[in-house]
Amino acid sequence: MRKLLLAWVLCAHFQLARAQYAFLPITNLLSDSAGVIGQSGQNLGFMIVRGDSVLFEKYWGSWNNTTYQAIASGSKMPSMALLMKLVNDGRLSLSDTVQRFIPAFRNKPVITLGQLMSHTSSLPGISPYISNNGFTLKQAADSIGLRTPMTSFAPGSAFQYGGVSMHVAGRMAEVATGMRWDSLFQKEIGRPLCLADTNYAGTGATTNFRIAGGMGTTMPDFSTLLSMLLQYG
Repeated sequence: MRKLLLAWVLCAHFQLARAQYAFLPITNLLSDSAGVIGQSGQNLGFMIVRGDSVLFEKYWGSWNNTTYQAIASGSKMPSMALLMKLVNDGRLSLSDTVQRFIPAFRNKPVITLGQLMSHTSSLPGISPYISNNGFTLKQAADSIGLRTPMTSFAPGSAFQYGGVSMHVAGRMAEVATGMRWDSLFQKEIGRPLCLADTNYAGTGATTNFRIAGGMGTTMPDFSTLLSMLLQYG
């Protein structure tokens, strides 16, 4: 009886919290703008989350709360979360060098994991190797090390945004843990957060996981990721 009463109180509190807000202006604004900001025609999703509670959720067009969508550079945040968890657990260090984990970089200047993650490694922003679904992540990282020229600045001295650096960081994580990147993400983040519809197949099935741009997910799953970070993990 006490559990039932507690559940009723929590439900009533949640409904009261929702009732305190007027979402119609937001709904009207998004409805009017859907043709502009929707990624595919009129498809659009919008959520407002506070803590673990969804205060507002609405979809337009063919989207709903189960729609799986590639999120391009939105992949960088969850990928960084995984890399930093490995750092926090002591399995990697921001001062670890690429050369320690990937011998194909032996003839390149010394690059650290921290530089890879902050886009200051001097590797270029783009490379055909990171989008080749016929490669594994290992083959892509080795090809970057052997065949991709550095840019004009020394590692750590300037900023160069792109996916190549994070691709190499992802391979370092594979070597450090002995696990494939996708399996590692599921073990450390996906399963603990119950992210049933989040993976690195957003641009197609592959073992050359696009660390910086290949994730696919749903609105509820992605909001869970964001909430986890906003609540300091």
